[in-house]
Amino acid sequence: MSETMSRRRMLQLTGISTLAAGAAALVGCKQEEEPAAPTTLTIETLDPCGSVAITQHFVDRLDTLEGKTIAFVTNDDWESSRTFPLLEELITKKFPGVTIIREDNFARGVNDITKDNNGIAEVMKEKGVDGAILGNAG
Repeated sequence: MSETMSRRRMLQLTGISTLAAGAAALVGCKQEEEPAAPTTLTIETLDPCGSVAITQHFVDRLDTLEGKTIAFVTNDDWESSRTFPLLEELITKKFPGVTIIREDNFARGVNDITKDNNGIAEVMKEKGVDGAILGNAG
């Protein structure tokens, strides 16, 4: 048996209000007036990473790199073979008396540098390292 149902009754049964249904019906209607002129849209994007405040220094910071020995240590997480040479070039240009101990002198890779007794501290002591650049972007 076929039964006829009104639109209002169908909307009532589905829980959609008549007002919402009317608004939805109007969405497809043709506008009689002129469309508005295009406007400029500005979108602001935010960095979802936020920032991390450094609240405690574990060692005193060097006052200058001039005459110091600086070690590069990497976990090989992100293209240190590209960025460390650039860092070395920029540092030695600004501080001609600096000595750079490259990352290939130390254990590298996440698995190796996170092991106890990985030898990094011993190599730094042996080479007279004054400071280190640890990590690389990432």
